[in-house]
Amino acid sequence: VLWRYDPILFTDRYTPAFHIAAFAGLATRLAGFTKVCIISFVEMYRKCARNMRDLHLADLPGTERIDLIQTLQEIGSEHSIALQTCAAGRLDQFGIKPGKCIDDRHIVKITGCEIHGKKDKNQRRECGCIESIDIGAYNSCPHNCLYCYANNDPNSAAINFSIHKPDSPLLY
Repeated sequence: VLWRYDPILFTDRYTPAFHIAAFAGLATRLAGFTKVCIISFVEMYRKCARNMRDLHLADLPGTERIDLIQTLQEIGSEHSIALQTCAAGRLDQFGIKPGKCIDDRHIVKITGCEIHGKKDKNQRRECGCIESIDIGAYNSCPHNCLYCYANNDPNSAAINFSIHKPDSPLLY
């Protein structure tokens, strides 16, 4: 399992203390099932900015962000889970390497099959993922997460989700 802990964002509710507690709880439950956790801070896509405008996001000062990263790294290490970043720049000074959510080396390791994937040109420049085909569909998730870039309209998502056919080769 490749675990993603993201997006890391800050509000009155989602404080560094919240993230430390949430991360520690998840790390405890996922220990033994994963060796990697990919972290990233919220990326303000246009849709995200529009959806999240009422959340009053806070920016964490650099020193507090560093403290949080180091604490997450320590927690991960205690559970034999290495942290990696997702298109978030380099954090080598903390022992955190850039990661790939769609990782060719990992796919080869778990399948035993050689693959020849190239960097996905449709992702951000900093993204290291290889090309893949998304099995999801826009406007199809009923959870209405404010930071989600895949839903434009909750009503369309609800309609599309309602016509989902689990035995179909397509989502809906």
